[in-house]
Amino acid sequence: MKNNIKIGFVVIIGLFLFTGCFSKTPEDVVESHLEGYINTDFEKFYNPLSANLKENFSKQLFVGCVLNKKIKKEVIPKLKDEDIDIEIMTDVFKFQTLEEKEQNKVIAICFETISKNEKEKSTFKILSSNVKTNIAIVKYEMKNENSKKSQKMMVRLEKMNDEWKIIEKVKN
Repeated sequence: MKNNIKIGFVVIIGLFLFTGCFSKTPEDVVESHLEGYINTDFEKFYNPLSANLKENFSKQLFVGCVLNKKIKKEVIPKLKDEDIDIEIMTDVFKFQTLEEKEQNKVIAICFETISKNEKEKSTFKILSSNVKTNIAIVKYEMKNENSKKSQKMMVRLEKMNDEWKIIEKVKN
């Protein structure tokens, strides 16, 4: 009986330590977010954003998608394939009446279409991070391989429900 209790205790401690080893750091979250941008992977790009940042990003991206005639022309057939009412592309307010799941599909399609059309080969490097309990700042540099231009950025993250979420992006 004592051995079973000891084994159970060791297993619980082991699982606790094991799961702690794989929790994402703020740097991991920013790295995944940037890889999502570079590789046109909407989920990797979008998931680390806080709810507020997702909402703002979605609105801006959708408006950009509607206003750019070339992008709009490419997006409409993709929306039809997903059985999404293409009227949203002529009436921005209809977008807001869509359920969240459909809005996310539309945003993913817009993101992928815009990214593929405007993509220049980029790389990034995490420069530094400063973590304090539930708040973190990660600085990185994004380089455009074609033009050789680089831009230093800073991202603020907040730990929400044991997950780091990007709450703000600022040019350095």
